[in-house]
This record gives sequence, C-alpha cells and structure tokens, in this order.
Amino acid sequence: EEEEEEEHQDVDVVGKTSSVARPPHEPLPDSANYLQLLERKLAKVQKGSKLLDSLQEKRQDCMRLLLASSNGSALIEEQLELDTPIESGRLQRHLLPHQALTVGELVNIVKHDALEEQQEHSEEETH
Repeated sequence: EEEEEEEHQDVDVVGKTSSVARPPHEPLPDSANYLQLLERKLAKVQKGSKLLDSLQEKRQDCMRLLLASSNGSALIEEQLELDTPIESGRLQRHLLPHQALTVGELVNIVKHDALEEQQEHSEEETH
C-alpha cells in the first residue's frame, strides 16, 4: 500500500514545502456516464455550426435584398427617427419608471384592438 501512495510536495501560504502522502486517484462510479453526456453535448455543439452557416447565408441574402431595393434608404431613415431618445430627467425616470425611452415606443403598432371592439359592442348591447 505504501508503494501505491505517491508523495507530492505542497507549498503552504507562507512558502514552506511539506511532503504529503495522497491516495491514488479513483474515478467516481458515474464518471463514464458523465463523459458520455459531455461527448453528446460536444457533438451537438459541433453540429450547430451548420445552423450558424445557414443563418449567416440568410443574413447575407437579406442584406443583398436591402441594398438592391430602391426604397431601402427611406425605411432606414424612418427607423432612425423612431430610435431618437426622449428627453426626460433622471428623477422623473426614477419616480415613473414605466415610460417610453424612445419615440418608437410611443408609436401605436396596432391601431385597432379586437378586444376593445368586443367590449364596446357588448356595452352598446347592454345600454
């Protein structure tokens, strides 16, 4: 048993070396399963490069289409106008945190709400 134990020199915080006997390394019983799991995850990650390549191709196609379109510059200018920040004081933002930060957040995306229409219709029927 003494032959199996290896002696290692450890360095203390102070810098002194001491000889410590360590038992031989024994892997855990489930380490084989863990290694298989890691290998499967690695294989999935390596397959992900195909997805990344297809996404890069799609991005390039969209960029080509945007550059080829004649009204692309008008669309970009409109988006930039919506991204202009709204000037509000720091104290006001702290006291009222639920407020728009950019002009684009104030734009009505849906001007016609189906639920609101149903509610108005039901109110008209009850009156």
